[in-house]
Amino acid sequence: MKGLGALLLTGLTLTALFSFWSGAFQPAAGELAASTPSDYIFYDLNYVASNLKGLNGSNIATRGLVKYIASVYMYEDFWLQDQLNQSARIPVVVRFANLTRPRPDALIEIQGTIVFNSLEGGFHYLNASSLEEVKNVILIGWDGVQRNHLFELLNRGLLPNLQSLIDDGRIVNVTVSDHRTDTKSGWAQILTGYRWWRTGVFNNVYWFHSIPFGYPIP
Repeated sequence: MKGLGALLLTGLTLTALFSFWSGAFQPAAGELAASTPSDYIFYDLNYVASNLKGLNGSNIATRGLVKYIASVYMYEDFWLQDQLNQSARIPVVVRFANLTRPRPDALIEIQGTIVFNSLEGGFHYLNASSLEEVKNVILIGWDGVQRNHLFELLNRGLLPNLQSLIDDGRIVNVTVSDHRTDTKSGWAQILTGYRWWRTGVFNNVYWFHSIPFGYPIP
């Protein structure tokens, strides 16, 4: 009976330990599936990385580079790193939403909820609900070219390199009719989508303030 009691105690102890560890490495009730709110607020990744505690529970969207690096947490599926600031990065979990892990160094846009996990001293991570790899676009601007001359040279086959780019992509013939065009305000509008009263760039001579942070396309 003494041996049977010891065996039973050992069995109970192992069961308790297994229950503890399996529970510890399972998502909490709020993590079982990524949240599915209708609205996410976009934040720059630098801001997110610096304000994880303050954003706890927030539904956010951000973008960055996928990095598979060693971690003290051993919990995340990968890290999301800022394109310019390598020290700005956050741990990301995608498995709760059954998302496929993206390829290394891919630029992605991601949505999810900032969650706190109490393991290993406690840390915040992004519990992803969706992600999408960002496709890069090359935008070529030829400042000062006259449109009628450009199309004349293309039709005569005198711009083969440009024609090759057009064949692989597209050329868009846009007419601006509601204001006079110039270089600085034009490029500010192209790269932000906003007119001068938002960008502050009125024309080549006058601008009222720097373009607000976050307006230009990354």
